[in-house]
Amino acid sequence: MAGRGLLRADESTLGWRPLGPQWGERYLLHLAEDPNNPGRLYAITNDAEILVSQNGGIEWSPF
Repeated sequence: MAGRGLLRADESTLGWRPLGPQWGERYLLHLAEDPNNPGRLYAITNDAEILVSQNGGIEWSPF
């Protein structure tokens, strides 16, 4: 969500919570999960950045 970062659904409360503060005004175009490591995520943003998370989306760094 632009301006809120990447959000994760909490099924127990039916609410949403942000994942990591690194998103700023960027928004997500594509998201992929590593089939060999479910905690590793790859993201492509609207400003053509490729990011990787090693901990399920909590922290992101350039790929």
